[in-house]
Amino acid sequence: MPTRILRSNTIANIADFGAQSPGVPALNAAAFRRALAASRRIVIPAGLWNLAEILFDDDPWLPPEVEIFGEGPTQSVLVYQPVDPSVPLFWFRPDTQSPARSTIRDLRLHGPVVPCIDVPPVGIGVSFEQALNCRVRDVSLWYFEVGVEFSRGVAPYSGYNVLERFEINACRTGIRARDTTNGNTIQNGRIFYSLYQESEEGGENPTCVARTVVAESGIGIDIEGTTSPWGPAGSSGLLVQGVQIETAVTCVRVVNAHQTTISGGYFEPFNAPPGLPMRRIFEISGSTGLVLQGTPSRRAAGRSTTRPGPRATSTRPPRIPRPSPGPRSRARATSGPS
Repeated sequence: MPTRILRSNTIANIADFGAQSPGVPALNAAAFRRALAASRRIVIPAGLWNLAEILFDDDPWLPPEVEIFGEGPTQSVLVYQPVDPSVPLFWFRPDTQSPARSTIRDLRLHGPVVPCIDVPPVGIGVSFEQALNCRVRDVSLWYFEVGVEFSRGVAPYSGYNVLERFEINACRTGIRARDTTNGNTIQNGRIFYSLYQESEEGGENPTCVARTVVAESGIGIDIEGTTSPWGPAGSSGLLVQGVQIETAVTCVRVVNAHQTTISGGYFEPFNAPPGLPMRRIFEISGSTGLVLQGTPSRRAAGRSTTRPGPRATSTRPPRIPRPSPGPRSRARATSGPS
């Protein structure tokens, strides 16, 4: 792995290193690399910026101890257009011996494809995979297959990272946490429209025309682990606090996790059409030490489950909406351990 020298704490503006708005994705990525080589603090000015993978000699990880920030989620927008969609837009450096201690804030991140019926979202917005002591705050993510990834379940672990004051919109999976997700915090954010729909016709749908929907999938927060001879091997010590999830087939899925706390949430999957299976607030199985804290309601309790069930379907395909300013019902997380 090549050695990286971060020369200064002076703020480096990507426009001063050759980036243009909206610009060519590969050229803007090269400007980003030059800025990161000059400083550990990078600013993305107001505007829309196309961006390809930020690679360092084929290494997709950010340098350690960097701060990447914009002028606010409504002002500084990065549109990800990668050659390889499996590479996250931002991937904190994985190193359990030397914590990355990096921050991303005050940005809006867009995936490469605007999803609609039969057009799935693509890519990963931000990955904490195997990273330590990193923080993402005041960030809005749109149109990714996975908005934020804490772990893919590969050792070593990701730990002590914080995601806060966030919005994740129109991503099939808002947040994903597999095995080796240890001691992370998710707080004070909103996940909206974790939903991908498929039609009878199938195939390409470049103009996003209305079609008859026969299946849909989508999870707001997916906490899934494996099992071991000692019990659940999934996420451990994960705190989810003050998170609102609206419009999802399943708001929160917890499988084979342990010592996970979900507190003060507002969860509303919204109704499936009459006669079709209900969407769910919870899918919980194989987990130990799970704590759910909140104010129960009749509607919320009616949609909770501890077993996998059929996915909801819809005959009326909605357009991808922007987040509404506030909740539209009083459904909350049920209280008490499952």
